[in-house]
Amino acid sequence: MVDSEVIASFCGVTGADSDVAIQMLEATNGDLESAINFYFAAEGAAGGPDRDDDEALARRLQQDASEQPSSGGLAASFEPPRELLFHGSFEDAKESAASKEQWLLLNLQAADQFASHQLNRDTWRDPMISGLVSQNFVLFQVYQGVEEAEVLCGVYRVSKLPCILAIDPATGALMRQWAGFLPPDRLAEELMPFLEHTFLDPGASALAANRRRRAAPSAPAGSLPRAGAASEDAELAAAIAASLEPKAESGLTSAGPVRCPDGSRLQRRFEQTAPLETLRDLCIASCPEAAAGRPFFLAPSFPGTLRLPGGAQPLLDMAADLTTSGAADSMLVMKWAE
Repeated sequence: MVDSEVIASFCGVTGADSDVAIQMLEATNGDLESAINFYFAAEGAAGGPDRDDDEALARRLQQDASEQPSSGGLAASFEPPRELLFHGSFEDAKESAASKEQWLLLNLQAADQFASHQLNRDTWRDPMISGLVSQNFVLFQVYQGVEEAEVLCGVYRVSKLPCILAIDPATGALMRQWAGFLPPDRLAEELMPFLEHTFLDPGASALAANRRRRAAPSAPAGSLPRAGAASEDAELAAAIAASLEPKAESGLTSAGPVRCPDGSRLQRRFEQTAPLETLRDLCIASCPEAAAGRPFFLAPSFPGTLRLPGGAQPLLDMAADLTTSGAADSMLVMKWAE
């Protein structure tokens, strides 16, 4: 959450209400000076920021990028993650992914949608997501307005941007699809099943079957949401809110998230020097079976790192601190040892 004193300062300078203040501060990672500059720039360019419409924010980013393409201005933090992207055509990206036996991620973007810029700043540049994608996927990004983007939107029937698609590079088949902004933790969780299978594995087809089971029946625009949609929206809202929390204070680090055997997640902040045993105790306290004595271990969730025949190498040194062990700001899995 944005600090209330910072919100009050923003409102005092700009005369805007708290809702607009929160929107501007979230867009600038809580930086008060940048938020104020952003507000007045958007006000001049678009007649005032519209709290119900992020297009004004997107237009300001486009204007900033065109006026100061290499100055490190506001738009710099929202630029595409070029170091993470595949450079070439979509067909070339498919061939590259197939040769590496990796899944292909297609990110279709729209420069006039602020959610696209959020993906660049908050998700693709997140250290956990950057490591996960660089080791296990080929990422291809293209913006609306480019002919290739229009063709891909038609082929995969994409109607809302931004959109991320997981694709079988051998066949071009769509496996999963996510529309709108996805915070890092949510995307990491959604990609977990793709870390357990390559597209060559017999079990990989289950990923597409799972997508069909989870997909809602098609409905005309304006129709009432399906049953259960409210709870899913609430879950997404909570995930987005969590992603916008301030960074950990100096000396603190985020351990996890840890994916439990039942599919739930654990995440807490600890001292950076806290031993891995602290995280193990949290798992025991949160899982009745572990508390009853069922043996388990913690392991990195990325197959691209250390591996054993049965999966990622367990973290065994409980005396190692969270940073040294690799548990800090990393996706982990809790697995039964039996």
